[in-house]
Amino acid sequence: MKGLILNKKVALFLMTEKGLHVLRRIIEEFPLHIISEVVVARDRAVQNDFVDEIVALCQKNYIRCSDEIPKTNDNVICIAVSWRTLISITDGRKLIVFHDSLLPRYRGFNPLVTALLNGDREIGATALWACDKYDRGKVITQKSSAIDYPITVQSAIQRICSLYEEMSVEIIRDMISGNLTAGVDQDDARATYSIWRDENDYWVDWVQDSSYIKRFVDSVGFPYKGACSYMAGKVVRITGAEILPEICIENNSPGKIFELENGCPIVLCGKGLLKITGLTNEEGQELLPLKKLKQRFASE
Repeated sequence: MKGLILNKKVALFLMTEKGLHVLRRIIEEFPLHIISEVVVARDRAVQNDFVDEIVALCQKNYIRCSDEIPKTNDNVICIAVSWRTLISITDGRKLIVFHDSLLPRYRGFNPLVTALLNGDREIGATALWACDKYDRGKVITQKSSAIDYPITVQSAIQRICSLYEEMSVEIIRDMISGNLTAGVDQDDARATYSIWRDENDYWVDWVQDSSYIKRFVDSVGFPYKGACSYMAGKVVRITGAEILPEICIENNSPGKIFELENGCPIVLCGKGLLKITGLTNEEGQELLPLKKLKQRFASE
């Protein structure tokens, strides 16, 4: 159904690199008066939340920017990108949410990380109308991108950023022309969910096979804090890894270092071997090359 939404301005709720990409693209494609204001918020779960860059871009283009949610305006549609907190829609606010999956799959938190851990060959993004239950609103548009492995979460985020840019341009063009759709219902029978993650979810489970652990390292790397493990009683972060050909270990003991290759530890997994090519302490100091062989990585 077309022609239902006639608003001519957008208020942008922006967080992270995805929010910065959307803002840049809108500034490139449309007159600045289209943007009524930009609202920002910090994301403590990532190493760089890009709030400073978003604020600087707004200042450069004389766009009003703050960390306070504006009052409802009937002539403004709100678009939320990477937003983490509740935005009220009970006051009649028209709110579009961008989500990192092809809904109804992966409703909830960290859907992109979950997709990468699952080894999905396609990732995607959805723009939907907000409703009283998260990620269940009517779908406005969806975009997808095929991926190959190995792929880091940062590379996958760049793919999602491009999809977000495309969706934002389409939505605003339709808004201006009066052709913004009321959306289509999701098929609840096909819905799956991705649960929230916290500090405990960064720990490597060495009982897993080497291919899964490699995906895990890639999926929780920058801008996230990175896969972690204990080594010699201290927390270390694994920032890079390579899968090696499997060999027969008669007394396999996941987490033990099998040998050192130019100072890079080759670690036994539940199945297969993983060479650690990037290893830091909690302060970000590089720990490679290692000199001591008889060490193990442990999850607790």
